[in-house]
Amino acid sequence: MDRETFLKIQKAVMVADGFYDAAVFLKEQMRQDGLKLVVYGPPYTANLAFACEVYLKQLNEIEGRTIKGHTLSKLFNKLDEKTRTDIENEYKRRCEIDVNEHPGMPIELRLLSECIKEYDSAFEDWRYWYEGKKKSKSLGWRDFHIFIEVIRERVKTYIEVRLSGEE
Repeated sequence: MDRETFLKIQKAVMVADGFYDAAVFLKEQMRQDGLKLVVYGPPYTANLAFACEVYLKQLNEIEGRTIKGHTLSKLFNKLDEKTRTDIENEYKRRCEIDVNEHPGMPIELRLLSECIKEYDSAFEDWRYWYEGKKKSKSLGWRDFHIFIEVIRERVKTYIEVRLSGEE
């Protein structure tokens, strides 16, 4: 990969981190005051979904593909089979850990394919939720966070390895 493409990936990941961090901040605000769910719920989920989209696009870029669009399943399914399998295995492993760490809690964890399908159009749906035409009904549940954490770490690991090789 040429240096220009690598720098573009780094910049995109930095922006995705900003959207992810904004979502985490909004989640904390909602945790402190449940009434804020009405105000912060849509931007929280839109930020999560957009971060997810950008991370998936950068994974595709790392594999040599530039992908357009917002549909998460299309972005995920364009990844190499090995990448998809590795992500799915890590997602499953972390979901199992999460359930074991929170016994008795009503944690909604789905198969990765179901999770992606649920949030497939979340960015578009939740940024225009007031229009009432959204398909996604979920507000960034734990499974979506786990998926984003897995792909985020994968992109960041690639960047770290690449940077360590340049030194």
